[in-house]
Amino acid sequence: MPIYLTNATVPELSGFTAAQCRLIRRKAFATLCHERPSVRVLAALPGGVGGGIGFGLGVLLCHVAFAQHRMAVAVVCGMIGGGVGGFIGGQWLTEQLRPHLRRFIEEHRDEITRAA
Repeated sequence: MPIYLTNATVPELSGFTAAQCRLIRRKAFATLCHERPSVRVLAALPGGVGGGIGFGLGVLLCHVAFAQHRMAVAVVCGMIGGGVGGFIGGQWLTEQLRPHLRRFIEEHRDEITRAA
C-alpha cells in the first residue's frame, strides 16, 4: 500500500490546485459517508486506540523509569500514539476515498474548474 503524505501523492489529485483538491476530497468524503456511515468512526478509531495504548505505555514507562513528571511523560506518549494511529487512519481513509475521488472528478469536471 502506498503512503500518501500530501494530495500530490494521491494519483487522482496530482493535477489539481489546492482549492480544487479540497473541494474534491470534501465532496468525495461526503459521498463515502453517505454510502457507508460507519466510515467516520472507522477512520478515527486507530487514532483513539493508538492514543490509549500510547498513554498506557507512558504510564507503564513512568513506573519503571521516571520518578518525576509522570503525567507529562504519559501524555506525551499518548500524543505520539494518537499521532501514529491518526496517520494510519488517514492512510486507510485515503485508500477508501480513491474510487469516490475518481467518480467525482469524472462527474463534476465543470464544478472543479470553477473552484480554481
